[in-house]
Amino acid sequence: LIVTGTGLTHLGSAEGRDRFDDTIRFYWSGQAAPAPLQTFKIHISERKTFSPTRTEREACDQSFVEALAALRDAARAAGANAVVEIKSLYKNREFRSSTEFECRLGYFTAGVTLEGTLVKLP
Repeated sequence: LIVTGTGLTHLGSAEGRDRFDDTIRFYWSGQAAPAPLQTFKIHISERKTFSPTRTEREACDQSFVEALAALRDAARAAGANAVVEIKSLYKNREFRSSTEFECRLGYFTAGVTLEGTLVKLP
């Protein structure tokens, strides 16, 4: 089962503010971003959350936050200050949105896979 989520609102939540700061910027697929000074690589992060202890929405939102944090960590490790063209992936199919992401629900897990390009912006 595939559902779309709105975990982007989690970035403004207390948990989101604790986990994310202004050192790495995020630009979703289709959003205008400044021209990069340097492009490092495309990075894919996949995260799953054990879902029986949460609602489907909570499990999907948690997986989204974890996948986005993995993109942030990859950007820091590469020396980038932004991740651009972020999109969801599922079985080699892209889901592009600036307000939603795709979450896969299984029997016991919810999973989110995000892909983005790590760049250095001015």
